[in-house]
Amino acid sequence: MSNFVNEFIKQLLSNSLIDIFKPVNEFIKFVFNESILTIYLKYFIVFPIVGLILVKIKSPKGKEGHIIGKILYFIVGYIVTFILDYIAEIIFNDLSKKGGINMNIIKAIISNQVFLTVISGTFVYVLCQIFLEYIINPRIEYKRIKNKISYTLTMYACYYSNPLNLRKNNIEKEIEIYKEASNEMRRVGSELSGYIATILSIKFLKIKKLNDVKRYLIGLSNGFIILNGDVGETIRDNIKYEKKIKRILKIKD
Repeated sequence: MSNFVNEFIKQLLSNSLIDIFKPVNEFIKFVFNESILTIYLKYFIVFPIVGLILVKIKSPKGKEGHIIGKILYFIVGYIVTFILDYIAEIIFNDLSKKGGINMNIIKAIISNQVFLTVISGTFVYVLCQIFLEYIINPRIEYKRIKNKISYTLTMYACYYSNPLNLRKNNIEKEIEIYKEASNEMRRVGSELSGYIATILSIKFLKIKKLNDVKRYLIGLSNGFIILNGDVGETIRDNIKYEKKIKRILKIKD
């Protein structure tokens, strides 16, 4: 793989290809005010760097993290654009002819095996960190919360399917048991709410479904104890909420 990259870079820096791409670069600079290197490489360089910075500073997720990411992307993007435009200037205008940087030095650096190993290793590490932080860890957290919801539904089904009617039963000990069960159901809903805040906004369909689950969990927590209202209707609502939660999260009965 590294040999292929070496040969590709050598060919890219050969005079024949430089002569071919030089007018293309000039046209792109005229239209976009950026070099051809910036247009095609900026995203692939800036995104991993910003991702690594966000991981290292333990940036919050949600809207706040999105704002921090935008600011970092602007700053890092500006620096990377300056560097890539300067390299393009070196490659396509050959500053060595003007007493500037020697092209042979640039070729030697880029073709160096150690240089390629360090660059490729850093790039792979950054990608792995981003993959871990934004794909693997959220999935692990989602499975954990899903399992907790499943456990809570099973654990307290005997309470929300048989809610306590305060008009007929006012035993203090039993009321406390139902209150604790209700509070536990609400805590799970609140925990799900915290997880939803970490989901990327682009996954709006998943966010909508989980918001529905959160609403049903809170609805269930309100149906453990009845002060005024029809008992039968409350039971039907609780069972309906349970079925909808299991259907959305694909929890088997």
